[in-house]
Amino acid sequence: MRLELSISPYPPQAEKKATFTLRVSAGGRPTSLQNPELVLSMPGHDHPPGRVKLSPAGEGLYRAEEVVLGMAGRWEASLEARDGKGERVEALFPFVAR
Repeated sequence: MRLELSISPYPPQAEKKATFTLRVSAGGRPTSLQNPELVLSMPGHDHPPGRVKLSPAGEGLYRAEEVVLGMAGRWEASLEARDGKGERVEALFPFVAR
């Protein structure tokens, strides 16, 4: 399975709205996930992570709009979902907010 996360605008700006889009494919064809969520956290910081639900946005596409990151710095978006067989799907996407 191939998982690609894009963030718009990139890099995201602290305290401004951003859109997170996940593209999911298997064997070069779009595929679906069950209940995909991103857990947003800052490595090395003690504040609790935020959870963002991804909504279907087309074949193999999931999106969360108007996501606001509380501060600039290094972030991680950890995907939690299940595939069509109910198996766990996890992935980690590091990024930097300005």
